[in-house]
Amino acid sequence: MANNTVSINKIVSIFQDLSIRQEMVYDFGYGPAYNIGASKEMKFPYIWIENNNTTTQKSDNGYKVNLYTFTIYCMDKINFGEDNYNEIISDTHYILDTMVAEISQHKYYVDMNLSIDGDINFLPVVEATDDNVNGWQCDITIKHPIRYTYCNSPIEPITGYITQLNNSFDEYKLVGATGPTGPAGPTGATGPAGVNGATGPTGPIGATGNDGPIGPTGATGPAGVNGATGPTEGLWKTLDIGNTASTFIDMMDFGITNLGYNDFDLNNTITNTTGRLNWNDTDGTLDLGLKGGNVTLQIGQEEVIRVVNKTGSNLLESQYNVVRIRTQAEGGAQGQRLAVLLAQADTKPNHSGILGVVTENINNNQEGFITSFGAVRKINTTGSLQGETWLDGDDLWLSDTVAGGLTNIEPTTHPVRIGYVLYSHAVNGKIFVSLDNGVDELNELHDVTITSPIGGDTLQYNSTLSLWENTNPFFIIDLMDNSSVEFYVVQDTKINTITNVVNSPTITIADDGAPYTLTNTILTGSKITVTSDIPSVIKLNIEE
Repeated sequence: MANNTVSINKIVSIFQDLSIRQEMVYDFGYGPAYNIGASKEMKFPYIWIENNNTTTQKSDNGYKVNLYTFTIYCMDKINFGEDNYNEIISDTHYILDTMVAEISQHKYYVDMNLSIDGDINFLPVVEATDDNVNGWQCDITIKHPIRYTYCNSPIEPITGYITQLNNSFDEYKLVGATGPTGPAGPTGATGPAGVNGATGPTGPIGATGNDGPIGPTGATGPAGVNGATGPTEGLWKTLDIGNTASTFIDMMDFGITNLGYNDFDLNNTITNTTGRLNWNDTDGTLDLGLKGGNVTLQIGQEEVIRVVNKTGSNLLESQYNVVRIRTQAEGGAQGQRLAVLLAQADTKPNHSGILGVVTENINNNQEGFITSFGAVRKINTTGSLQGETWLDGDDLWLSDTVAGGLTNIEPTTHPVRIGYVLYSHAVNGKIFVSLDNGVDELNELHDVTITSPIGGDTLQYNSTLSLWENTNPFFIIDLMDNSSVEFYVVQDTKINTITNVVNSPTITIADDGAPYTLTNTILTGSKITVTSDIPSVIKLNIEE
């Protein structure tokens, strides 16, 4: 049966957890002090806790609080042939200080209503147990409220009584069973009469009277003259180009069904407008006038997308900026349309999700068309707007210096080809949009993850994650049989950190005989000497 009152086992597990998370502690034990090292050889330094006593405090409201007192030992061993007593006394006291601070201050234990009661006296322990260990012991009293009720206790409730909670979870009392219902009181006085109801519905209509007599039949009028039968011809004949009497037919809300085919006038001089479909003999396809009247789609040769301008300023056709999709983190789509920002080849986010080139004026926060594939016409394509010289056939790249800009110089960081110059002209210029969002960075491959790369990193396959990951270079130095190892570096190198693999030695490093400081550059050809005070294996984490 569950309850939220802390038990002795729970408190022991708290001290065990603190010992595991305290990086200076290597072992933990629980029980009488005379059992230290009895069942296993302890690793130093270690934490050992021993039950001392438990007190249940009495208050005006009953027994509400438990006080659990434990004796805590933090012990370490003097190295053979060395005098590190002062260091052990300092380190073991510091370990106990950190554990007291964690329990008394951390929100996790505060939320549990767990606290330390009273002062804590530390006593030094000198050459205790068979291992001649040294350190400190102290008595710590843990205070916690008792929250047992009949709902969370294995004690069966008293028959015929219920528990009624009053002002708080830990204040309750037993209430007796409900008594029998008392006799019914006398009937009350009759209330006043209600208001009159609404008028009822009108009665049914009476029966219809008899029909009157039928009047005389009038004389028949003369028959009209039959008209001549007209010729039967299809609609195609009436709308033939030779029929100069009509140039268009307004069908209004009617349609034409079962249309076999439709021939367009290949020599028309009609100006296209919104909703109009006509033949474009120059490009060899049909033109469709799009919404707004500013963009004409060459069917089969272009692709356009209607978007919302969220750049913060007006987008102009004359500047033919390159735009990208606004990500969800930046605000996402708007009005069930993609929202766009200016693209730039300076960072990965700014050149990701490129949609195309602006092909009409689009005011800020308004909708308009951009071209994702095909020609953009009647613009200045000489390169003068960009401070460059553009020629027919030039590759056009996303600029890495101007947001939304184009350049005929390929960027070295994030090259993204946007299209080509079709016609270099100051007024009637044309560019052909054909986006090439190729992979230009190793980290853009779907199965590669690069994290904080440094010089000399290599790729290593992680079979668990099914990913290639970068791995920092390192040297493994075996000092188990020799106290020092020498080697030469073949290129400029830095030793950033040292990781212990076997034992915890004190390591010194010399660069051509001079003391070496971590992260300093070691020049090519230098002799490196690594020395350990005890047999050990270490890892030198390097950067080339």
